[in-house]
Amino acid sequence: METLGRRGEEAIGAHAASRLSAFIAQTTAQARRRLPRLRQIGGIEVLDDPAGAEGTWPFHLLLLPSQQQRDAALAELWQAGMGVSRLYIDAMPDYAYLKGMVPAQDVPNARDFAARTLSISNSPWVDDGDFETVCRILEKIVA
Repeated sequence: METLGRRGEEAIGAHAASRLSAFIAQTTAQARRRLPRLRQIGGIEVLDDPAGAEGTWPFHLLLLPSQQQRDAALAELWQAGMGVSRLYIDAMPDYAYLKGMVPAQDVPNARDFAARTLSISNSPWVDDGDFETVCRILEKIVA
């Protein structure tokens, strides 16, 4: 396999960087359109920017009422190609590869947070139809 070399990689990076501000503007506008729909789903907490802040919105992070409901949502959506996934699998002290770096401690809030969250990609490739499908499935699960 041929490699591009440093100059080729730099050129690709520079070209991508020139498109970044337009991409961020596009996904920010998409998030602003979609956030109200997510907030309409009773029982789901949409984790949002703090007052006065504005994020770049690579994904929406949701907190579901229970791990069972989060698991039910993932069972239907994770492999459906609609951008639904888990951001956190475990609390920091529970990752084996972090032993020795993160002290072992009881962190029930972090474990609960990891157990009940899911993310929805805010990629332009998750179209409005797929996003609405995700919302309807979430409504059904938390009803």
